[in-house]
Amino acid sequence: MASYLLYSLLSLLLLLLQASALHATIAPPDAVNILTHGKKFTMLINLLNATSLVPTVNSLSTNTKGPGITIFAPTDSAFGKIPAAVLSNLTTVQNKQILLLHGLTKYYNFAQLPKLANPISTLAAGKTLKITGKPKRLFVCSGKVTTAVKGVLYQRFPLSIFPIADVLLP
Repeated sequence: MASYLLYSLLSLLLLLLQASALHATIAPPDAVNILTHGKKFTMLINLLNATSLVPTVNSLSTNTKGPGITIFAPTDSAFGKIPAAVLSNLTTVQNKQILLLHGLTKYYNFAQLPKLANPISTLAAGKTLKITGKPKRLFVCSGKVTTAVKGVLYQRFPLSIFPIADVLLP
């Protein structure tokens, strides 16, 4: 009886160790994968691909040894508010700057956002954002556009993604 109990405990311990090792080897999901599963970020994903920013964003979003990244992700309806003629006339460089404006250079969870000291540096060189409002009703402002943060799509270090109602413009 004692040997059966010992065998059962050792087996359980071995299973727990294997599960722990498996969990430790699973890489964090990348930003584009999360956005794809969010199902309302097709335009954002297309622009990330068109501007060749996918490798950069995914590298930042999976690097657990770096500072992480926070993304304010405009939904497809946010892009729908911009006339198609305006979007089609933007150069790749302009699109890239707009997209980089939507990323913060560090991971922040939703609870941290209203406590940040404004302005906050973005991935766009020399461009900043301001976070205003209360913990349950937050806004992000680029200077030209102020938009509501529509909750959390994903937040686990090194990546946070917060859907927003409008496209931020520099």
